[in-house]
Amino acid sequence: APAEPTHLALLLAGASSVGDLKRELLAALILAQKVWDDRSLHNLDFSVFCPMFTLRNINRMERSILQLLEYNTIISASQYASRQRACSRRSNKGERGSIRQVEQAHRYCLK
Repeated sequence: APAEPTHLALLLAGASSVGDLKRELLAALILAQKVWDDRSLHNLDFSVFCPMFTLRNINRMERSILQLLEYNTIISASQYASRQRACSRRSNKGERGSIRQVEQAHRYCLK
């Protein structure tokens, strides 16, 4: 049976254009940076770094991804370590291939 898609995989699969994909990836990166760093950047900083998006756009993107994740941004240390080891093994094997294979690898690493 195929693996159940992750929230991020569903988000990226819903992108209808390159512009949508850029917005969704930026929102994921912003959220990851805020969760990971104790002294994170603010959305205003991102609007300066990425002037193609207004502060209002960035706020909406962040709110949308948080709603998709049901505001659950916690990853336990054991979950992180497990996924990191799995992704490292795949990377060390030099696995390369089609976009479909990359998507499958991301789904595996994120689930």
